[in-house]
Amino acid sequence: NLNGIGGYAGHPINEPDATPPVFRQIEGRSGLWFDHDPASQSDGRVLGNYSLQAWSDHPAARLSWHAGWDSHAYGHDVWQSFTAKGEFDNLQGNGDAGALAIHAELEAGETMTVVFSLAWYMPHLLAAETDWTHLVRPSSAPPPPVTPNRPDYGHVYQRWYRDSWEIAAYGLRHWQD
Repeated sequence: NLNGIGGYAGHPINEPDATPPVFRQIEGRSGLWFDHDPASQSDGRVLGNYSLQAWSDHPAARLSWHAGWDSHAYGHDVWQSFTAKGEFDNLQGNGDAGALAIHAELEAGETMTVVFSLAWYMPHLLAAETDWTHLVRPSSAPPPPVTPNRPDYGHVYQRWYRDSWEIAAYGLRHWQD
């Protein structure tokens, strides 16, 4: 889960969100949804949602997943299942990571296209600090945001998409573009 990670030059934000991803099936699309804890105190610019979806043109392709494995552990339970069968176990756990796969057996000379779409939706673009008098030199990076109630300008993509799920689906529909 990449929520809580980001920042800008000279001021990284590294407050990973432990919210487990979940498997979703919405409007003919399947994949993983990574959200953030609404009570998070991280800078709003690094909070939103991520989606990972996959598509294949092969009629026998099977999507498999594992949501919520612990990225800080070795993940042997998740990856042993995958390496043995070429598929994940379709289980939900409590960890912060997820994995998605597409599996199909091909005949000699047969081809298959597989496309993965990773999208994010970070709806907050907070105004920068305006008091930079403490900077060492004019070219220094801007200070980290500390002023409360800064204006939130948002992003133009919010006019067309409600979340990362819609953006990932758009990517899959238009991947050849």
